[in-house]
Amino acid sequence: MGRVAVQHRPQVVSFASVVAQILVLDVVFSLDSVTTAVGMVDELGVMVAAVLVAMVVTLCRLGRSASSSTGTRR
Repeated sequence: MGRVAVQHRPQVVSFASVVAQILVLDVVFSLDSVTTAVGMVDELGVMVAAVLVAMVVTLCRLGRSASSSTGTRR
């Protein structure tokens, strides 16, 4: 049988697209958590504050892991 040579090019992904995907996933999971929590808690303001804090912590961790993976320090 004949063989076909297939060349695989590595897929280049930009840092911005990775950050955007992480942000979208963070928002989706946060909204899922809020929907669940609203059914269990009467204080909506507390839940909104908790989601905002969780997103800020996630973004801060994202910045630290990105700088540690590139070898730069903040």
